[in-house]
Amino acid sequence: MLSTTLCQKCNNTFTAADRTPLSASSLSMQQLRTRQTLSDTDISRMQHLVENAERDLERYDTEIGALTEILNKLQEERKTLQRYTDEHRSLLAPVRRLPVELISEIFAFATCPDGLTIGQGYIDTPTLAFSQTCNVWKNIVYSRPALWSCWDIDLGNSTPRTISLLQQYLDRSGDAPLTFKISATDIDDEDALDELHKDGWNMLEIILSHRLQWKEATFNLHWDIYTEGYYRMRSSIPRQTDRPLDSLEVLNIHWTCDSMVLDPDADSDSDPNKKTFFHLFPGWPALRSLSLDAFHPFLPFPFEKLQELKICDNCADGSPGDIFELCGGLEHLSLRTGDQYLGDFDDLNVTHKSLQSLELYVGDEYAAIGLFEGLTVPCLTTLKVSGTIVDQEEDWQRSFRAMLARSKCPLELFEFHEGFFRSDEEVLAVLKLLPRLKCLKMDLGSGFQNFFTDTLVLNLTIEDGSNSVTGPVSLLLLPSLTHLEVSLGDFWPFHDWTRWKVAYDNERFLPKPDLVIAMLRSRKSRSSTPVCRSSSESSERRLQAWTDDHNTVVGLEKLKLSANFRTPAGRDWFSLTIPGLRVLKQEGLGLDVEFRAQDTELFRL
Repeated sequence: MLSTTLCQKCNNTFTAADRTPLSASSLSMQQLRTRQTLSDTDISRMQHLVENAERDLERYDTEIGALTEILNKLQEERKTLQRYTDEHRSLLAPVRRLPVELISEIFAFATCPDGLTIGQGYIDTPTLAFSQTCNVWKNIVYSRPALWSCWDIDLGNSTPRTISLLQQYLDRSGDAPLTFKISATDIDDEDALDELHKDGWNMLEIILSHRLQWKEATFNLHWDIYTEGYYRMRSSIPRQTDRPLDSLEVLNIHWTCDSMVLDPDADSDSDPNKKTFFHLFPGWPALRSLSLDAFHPFLPFPFEKLQELKICDNCADGSPGDIFELCGGLEHLSLRTGDQYLGDFDDLNVTHKSLQSLELYVGDEYAAIGLFEGLTVPCLTTLKVSGTIVDQEEDWQRSFRAMLARSKCPLELFEFHEGFFRSDEEVLAVLKLLPRLKCLKMDLGSGFQNFFTDTLVLNLTIEDGSNSVTGPVSLLLLPSLTHLEVSLGDFWPFHDWTRWKVAYDNERFLPKPDLVIAMLRSRKSRSSTPVCRSSSESSERRLQAWTDDHNTVVGLEKLKLSANFRTPAGRDWFSLTIPGLRVLKQEGLGLDVEFRAQDTELFRL
């Protein structure tokens, strides 16, 4: 007999006859494989065995059915209990103790900058995902229209589904100001499209129809799309009867290189390439920041009201002086000067009294000379310069210094990158013109040996009764300096052997660590530090310096140093410098130090 215990507690058992299958018996298998016929007695016995076995099968089925019913009931009760447990456990979750306002800010951070991204082969919808997580989150997300108002959309990937998705975001955004980026790339080769398909035009038209909600808009399209959009949509977008774009504050317009083909002799009415869908809008009263690949006066923007203008390429239509003449209210300007259309500043003679910040990339010596000789900026407080001129002449640097001297601007931040200067002497000549400078940023790249030198460090060192540094010290430089940033070395791959010799030469001639520490210590924050000037300086000049309040050191508050070294000389220099930096940090100097070297981990202080 077979016996199976059904319950360990009450020892309830299930018993049935022990029957061996025919396949387990060699004799029975042989009988099955032959045509041997059974006798009447064997047939009767076999029928009896089958009947008994079938009754046991019915008992098995009955018992299994009962047990299955019990098991299903237990499993269902377990699911109910699990759900009950999870629901009550969720009441204890720390996230429930967060204020709704904080959760809302977390959502804003998580969906920044884009709550909707439609790119090549993928769609990302973090805002929508939050709204589908739970009812609490759904209510939070639905209560903040701004979470639905930021997108990054590639029109080349437009489909009926993405159009519906965009419309859902627009519906949820309500009247919230819209911030978005629009591009159009080919799915196959990732090049910019010069023509949109039907869904792409439909999506663009939807975006243009919500123009009154635009706050910050970025377009990166082929120029043909801008112009064709004008002729496609001028019938669907009313002109003078429409409201101006009251909310748009920042507009960035870029186009594919060489996609703009203009007739230089034609005006904007006769040249079809000078009409864009931006011409369909009657006004831009709130526009304050504009970024263009090239400056073109025919574009329908209020240049005279702009506070910030960024020109990302060298091209311009007409005289480059138009930038300064048309944009009289500019406070911030980013400009590239090269050997293309924006290279002729020969007739420039402008005093721009509102310009406070200038970011300049120089790619051509003659363009730079024309700009520096013709521009005066008396209110400039921030100047950032970069670019590389292979064959620099002294005239180019002389004109740059002349602009600063002529402007007498109260410059507080000066940032320069490798390639703008040739030597530490040129750097020092400029720094002498900036007595009010508070922040100096030097991104010296791989050629830092020409700039970050003992001479530069010594000239930045201040002598007084308690701090002295051996060596010749010139007139006091940068008495108001509070922030200093120095970046050394390029982050090129370690296997780039062609740059190893450059790194070897540079890192052998780093300034002495003790001079660097002494310079920083001499500039530590203090209430007032009288300056000990060189004895050769005349008494009249010392008196004038005192009168100008250039003899009081404000004190260095923050140093940011980043270095990427390749050779043992660089690593040794850093090892010798870091102890002094640690002491200065303990004494109150704000430090942000980042050091990389081959075969070593990133070091931060």
